[in-house]
Amino acid sequence: MVNAGIDCNKVTVDKDEENKRITIHIPSAEIIGVSIDKNSFKVYEEKDGLWNKADISNYNDSLIEFENVAKSKAIEKGIVKKADEGALKMISSFVGSLIDSDEYKIEYITD
Repeated sequence: MVNAGIDCNKVTVDKDEENKRITIHIPSAEIIGVSIDKNSFKVYEEKDGLWNKADISNYNDSLIEFENVAKSKAIEKGIVKKADEGALKMISSFVGSLIDSDEYKIEYITD
């Protein structure tokens, strides 16, 4: 499973009281984790023959490659874009529950 999201610590808010404007800067989403079911992951050593035992370095290399492929496929399928959209929706909903949009113009800027 590949997870993507934003770092909420990087969200910034600028309030312009004079013009009644609030600008919220939202960072771009990024891959934040890859979770692999290690019980279903198998490594086969192919260099020296079918019956050769795979060592831990083969396992680690294969696991890293598997994670990189999973990240690439998730990005191709739009996981980062969906995470950006979800973050914007979540933040705008939260802000909308706190701020009267009739009094302030709220602008969202995504990086």
